[in-house]
Amino acid sequence: MSNEKKRCHKRPQTKEQFWTMIGRLRIGELNKLFRRRYAGYDGEYELPDDDSGREDLMILLHHYANSNPLQMTKIIKLRAPWMGGEERRSVLDRVAAYPWRWRSETLGRRLHVTKVEWQSLNLCAPSRPWK
Repeated sequence: MSNEKKRCHKRPQTKEQFWTMIGRLRIGELNKLFRRRYAGYDGEYELPDDDSGREDLMILLHHYANSNPLQMTKIIKLRAPWMGGEERRSVLDRVAAYPWRWRSETLGRRLHVTKVEWQSLNLCAPSRPWK
């Protein structure tokens, strides 16, 4: 046996720690999905200035609110630079007041993730297998 330390993943002890962990995992997966949809496979992406872009931004911000709320302003500037100051404050207030949480299957349906996208991006499996 080698002298290397074994990697030990600490399990979340509280619900808050659990949702923080889920939020961080999902942020990575949301970024993979949005990068593919809006920038191809590589490069940075910017969400479109339309209803679907706003909905995708809200989903992303709700996940940041559960895991790293201090980054929400930075994410808006990075992913939605077209958003004005008043709209930005309104969005941040709504998300901070009540951050939503989704089950993976519900989130996949809301984002209209296809089976092909799910498999090609190697996204986490939903709670129930695909039919």
